[in-house]
Amino acid sequence: TGARLTYDSHTQVMKLSSEINCLHWASALMGLVYDHINSYQKTNGPAPLAIPQMCFVGSVLAIAEDSHDAFLLKEVIDDTANGAFVKYIGNGFAKPYSFLEGDHVRRAEFLSFSQHLQYLKTDGLAFVSDFQGGHHLLTDPQLITSPDLGSIFSDGNLSSAYISFTSDHTCNKFCELFGL
Repeated sequence: TGARLTYDSHTQVMKLSSEINCLHWASALMGLVYDHINSYQKTNGPAPLAIPQMCFVGSVLAIAEDSHDAFLLKEVIDDTANGAFVKYIGNGFAKPYSFLEGDHVRRAEFLSFSQHLQYLKTDGLAFVSDFQGGHHLLTDPQLITSPDLGSIFSDGNLSSAYISFTSDHTCNKFCELFGL
């Protein structure tokens, strides 16, 4: 219905903190990807593929002093500056959406490579999923983690997506270039 859900202050802070936690961890895991690419390029020179520069929106938790209401403030994804909003990869599987076209396919392949690298760099414990946003700014990620870690992050942390990662992921030109 589009109606805004309201919670008591404590519940709202907990829910919003979980979303901010996902954004910060997703940013850190994307940092691993770009660190790996930078290391590769120091040794091998510039990559022969155009590397998309993507990051997650900045976010903060704001709590009203008088009412203690909690709000999540996020950087805005401006369509005119950052391109149309696109859903690249969902959180239930590790494959880019098949309906993507043009440059969106390249970005989705890069994000799929990013998942693969994150999975390897965390010794198979975690990767980012639910990639969506513009050409450069992404928002609302999910962290998919090993069920052995217990219930962490949010409800979108689907154990089925973790379990099927190795069979769902298809290596692409980015995986091949960076030796995954």
